[in-house]
Amino acid sequence: MGSRVYFSAHIDAAAIKALLEEALADLPIALTPADRTALKVHFGEEGNTRFVPPASIRPVIETLRRHTREVFLTDANTLYRGKRYNAADHLTIARAHGFDGLDVPIVIADGEHGDEERLVPIPGRIFQEVKIARAIAQADAIVAVSHFKGHVMFGFGGSIKNLGMGSGSRAGKMQMHSTIRPSRPAPAPGAAPAPKTAPAAPSAWPMVRR
Repeated sequence: MGSRVYFSAHIDAAAIKALLEEALADLPIALTPADRTALKVHFGEEGNTRFVPPASIRPVIETLRRHTREVFLTDANTLYRGKRYNAADHLTIARAHGFDGLDVPIVIADGEHGDEERLVPIPGRIFQEVKIARAIAQADAIVAVSHFKGHVMFGFGGSIKNLGMGSGSRAGKMQMHSTIRPSRPAPAPGAAPAPKTAPAAPSAWPMVRR
């Protein structure tokens, strides 16, 4: 049986609270007051506004606090260099974007240098063990608040990317990206093969897994 998906004709604080309460009621194991709950968000890049704003996250926190007092905002550092590459700069961006006004701790889950991690076994086809940012792996529960974005390889990214890639330590993100390589598409039946001196543009190559 698939998971239930809830929709709303409009999004405001009341709608967010009502939808989250319905979703929490569907949990096979209810949150308890002692459950330390990670609220997985994206704090936004420098100069960027395309992230879920604190005003939309506040009703999520207020709803969760009816079930548990142990709530913290979290994300892990990036693989690429920028203002989310280490915990100090990452926290600065989170504060600049107003997340410190939500009255809950902000935890960069894989530490200052992105190397605080836990190895987590999974029944995967490609990986049987993944490297997850320690503070996320140690949480009793996790709630993801995700924005949707275009993605050069997979079309768009949303909650799966927010949780999967976003919860990885730096080494975990490297591990996940390392399974991707470019591949030249096979010529159409009857078509002449492309000259070796004129390869197809990289942006036209599909991305395949080894």
